[in-house]
This record gives sequence, C-alpha cells and structure tokens, in this order.
Amino acid sequence: MYNGQNDDLNRQGKCLKSLIIKKILDNREPMLYVDVNLGQSGSQRIVVFEGDKAEELAANFAARFGLDAGMQEKLATMLQQQISGVLEKIDEEVASSSNNSGLME
Repeated sequence: MYNGQNDDLNRQGKCLKSLIIKKILDNREPMLYVDVNLGQSGSQRIVVFEGDKAEELAANFAARFGLDAGMQEKLATMLQQQISGVLEKIDEEVASSSNNSGLME
C-alpha cells in the first residue's frame, strides 16, 4: 500500500509540475502558426514559440497524429524553414529599427 501511495504522489507531483510549466509557457507570444494538412482528417495547427526546436515540434506532432518517420522528417524540415524565415524577418526589423532610431536623435 505504501508503494501505491508513493506512485500517486509522484503522479500528482508530475501533473502539478506540468501545469506550472504550461502556465509559464502560455504567457509567451507565439512566433509562428503552421497549419498542417492531414488529408481526410483535416488540418491541425502547430504553434511555434521562440526557442522551440523544429525536430521536437515535429516529433511531438508525429506522435500525436500518427505520422510515419518520413513524414516527421519532412515536417521537421518544413518547420525549420518556416522558423528560419521568421527569424530573418525579425532580424531585419530589428536592424531597420536601430537604423531608424539613429535618425530621430
């Protein structure tokens, strides 16, 4: 019985930790939304936050929606391209903003 109580406490602790992490992460601004067409199943959205890794996002999505390894790899590649494109735009905006701020002084 003691081991069962420990298991329950461990599960509760993991759930609480998961909820705390989710709450912290929910306060972040999404960097990118990617809609993935799943054929007859419709489409599902991947929300990308700063610091997310394309491989991890693709692996989680593949596990959740039953994608095979080949599709997971294609999704990871596509996500990386999308993330890189957004990061380039952000860098351009920052550079443009810092150049324009010099004109205002």
